[in-house]
Amino acid sequence: MRTIVRTTIFFRLLCFLAMSVIGQIAVAQSLTDEWAAFLRTRNTESYHVLAQGLYSCQASQCLQDAAPSSVVLNKLLTLVQQGDPMAVDLTFLSIRLLDGGNLEDAMRALSALTGSNPKLFLKQIKKQSMSDRQIKRLLHMLPLDSVDDIDKKKLILDQRIRALSAVDDPSLIDLRDLAIAKLRLMRIEFK
Repeated sequence: MRTIVRTTIFFRLLCFLAMSVIGQIAVAQSLTDEWAAFLRTRNTESYHVLAQGLYSCQASQCLQDAAPSSVVLNKLLTLVQQGDPMAVDLTFLSIRLLDGGNLEDAMRALSALTGSNPKLFLKQIKKQSMSDRQIKRLLHMLPLDSVDDIDKKKLILDQRIRALSAVDDPSLIDLRDLAIAKLRLMRIEFK
């Protein structure tokens, strides 16, 4: 009798585990489809499905399969550079799924928003509840063509500081001041 009970419990646990894995794989597969749908239509429906899938994806297999491919990421980052709020949100949500050059490219594109669309940048930092350390890492990402050009780095930092200074939304003032302080510290390093 004990063997039957143990076997039944084991079988139920095994079925539960299998369904969990199948569910995560199904989520990952649907995200692959949703990346394509979002880039094709850029409608709020495909955005919401994709954002929810990225937000809820926790298992390592799901994380791996849910990340945008390099091709998808390049298209997404083009939209980020254009200031598309949905693309910006999806890129912020995708950061934890990326590594290597894809992570750097995503962070570089998001960091550039401090100069081109500082209010959107600050809203996203607030929405994502980013830590001081995460904000610093993000702000340190400058364009690749400034790597060996200190004068260009200074100009970019000055431009970003000016752009952020113009944000007057009371709900973003603390984050704005934090970002400006971090950029000013970076600027001092290049004197």
